Amino acid sequence: MKLYNKYYIFNVIQTIGEQDSVKYFEFDGNKLKEIYYGGHHWQSNVSLINNEVVFTMGDGIYTYNNNSFHLITENPYIQNYQGIYGRSKKDIIWMMSDGLTHYNGTDFEYILNFESYNLNDGHIRLRDGVVFNKEVFFVTNGDRNNYIFHGVLK
Repeated sequence: MKLYNKYYIFNVIQTIGEQDSVKYFEFDGNKLKEIYYGGHHWQSNVSLINNEVVFTMGDGIYTYNNNSFHLITENPYIQNYQGIYGRSKKDIIWMMSDGLTHYNGTDFEYILNFESYNLNDGHIRLRDGVVFNKEVFFVTNGDRNNYIFHGVLK
């Protein structure tokens, strides 16, 4: 992700016999600087939401400025996965291992749960999504079927 002449990237470190970890980096065009190293392999991602870079680590969503991470919110559901999408820091959709949750600036709630569609057979995973001004699309894939979920935003 690029913001104001800086790029933000992450890398998953997989070590046999040890817990996976993640590193976040900031690149200013000349120098690559490590800004985070730790756990949370499956719950790590970097996204651009409303021209602001946001990071996921574990159950938290963070911004990064002045050389430190600042918590926006924490997702109370343990099934959080990695990708977050949204229109602002108070309107975020978070991919879960069993569906999608939405953060409205105050609370999280499920807006899609695979259980209600009889889809959570352990093989279906959300892979990517896109949020437009009034519509959202999320794609899954599984052993036998692929699905595209479409929603209309209020």
